[in-house]
Amino acid sequence: MRPRIEGKRVIDMSVRFSVAMAVYNAGKYLAEQVESILGQIGTGDELIISCDPSTDGSTEAARRIAEADSRVTVVENDRPGIAGNFNNAIRHCSGSIIFISDQDDRWVDHKVSTVAKAFEDPAIGMVIHNGYDTDENLNIIGKDFFSTDRIGPSLILNFFKPRYSGCCMAFRKELTEWILPIPARIDAYDHWIGMVGELRSKIRFIPEPLILHRLHSENVTPRKTRTFGRVIAARSRLLRELIRRKRKRGPL
Repeated sequence: MRPRIEGKRVIDMSVRFSVAMAVYNAGKYLAEQVESILGQIGTGDELIISCDPSTDGSTEAARRIAEADSRVTVVENDRPGIAGNFNNAIRHCSGSIIFISDQDDRWVDHKVSTVAKAFEDPAIGMVIHNGYDTDENLNIIGKDFFSTDRIGPSLILNFFKPRYSGCCMAFRKELTEWILPIPARIDAYDHWIGMVGELRSKIRFIPEPLILHRLHSENVTPRKTRTFGRVIAARSRLLRELIRRKRKRGPL
């Protein structure tokens, strides 16, 4: 059994895949999502669950899962909020390929193997795959993401009209040097990760739906349309932070 320490972790460089999951009041869906992940990753892989303080026992439930499976590590988040929670999960990942995971979805059975195949091309630094929105019982609602949002490669379009979904992303660990830390002023963590991916690497878009994205009354994902002023302000912050990261890390 490989070492597993909460908080400051002993890093095992033999890990191949890491899954970074952010948890906050996950409710009744956490166990199902974790099951759909653990059934696809190997004995040397890992699931990192970063927990914001919850009021429904989610952290305790995550710890029970970790006690039952050595591939699962629970870490407490020290920067509250969804971006901070994912930042914490990603920085604890030691795998060469890092998957992003929501707390309440369900992965299609062959998601990991399909994404892994795309990474066989050494030029690919990030993979973004398709998915479906579902109701709380996983009944598919509407068309797939790629059809609905016209998802695909376009640096300019993706900057102004972000079409990234974090739950559909995986990337090489080398990108974390530019991704982390996710700037505190960035609201949409997946927009930040996607932009860094487009600037620093080649992205493979997989049109096959590999996730069932569960919509329910307690989703953290915002559903309201933001005002034009707020959108412009968010894009301005994003651009400034990308420029700052370039100055600190070198050419993007």
